[in-house]
Amino acid sequence: MQLKSMRTFLSILLVVSSLHSFSQNQIFGKAKNWRLYKVEGNKAFNCPVDSLKAMESILLDIDSVNIFLKSAISWPKEKYSLWMGSWLASFEDENGNLHKIDISMYGGFFYDELLKIYYQVSEEHKKEWLQFINYNYEGFSSL
Repeated sequence: MQLKSMRTFLSILLVVSSLHSFSQNQIFGKAKNWRLYKVEGNKAFNCPVDSLKAMESILLDIDSVNIFLKSAISWPKEKYSLWMGSWLASFEDENGNLHKIDISMYGGFFYDELLKIYYQVSEEHKKEWLQFINYNYEGFSSL
């Protein structure tokens, strides 16, 4: 009887986890206007959301962003107590809400300030994600 209860518990946990992951991917899958701003480090954290529209930014390729974030998962805040640099990005959700995103320059994770959720890019895409963001950030110097 105890084994059956454990299997039931694990089955429920798997379903809830899958639904949570699916809803996250739905958020990113319906996101539009991903922007990267010409600001980094502590300035990125201190920048108010309502000032983003007036800041210099570039539009990120939505197909590339979707590939990277398709398998992103949320992580507990305790995992990311150490930030060693960040980029500032944003996107609009399907309801037109602007999400300010702090992207770690090293860890392959980012923070959605509106939802107050940390996300981790999959290990498979982490290196390419960081290269993609860095490449686009360096593009500011050519503008």
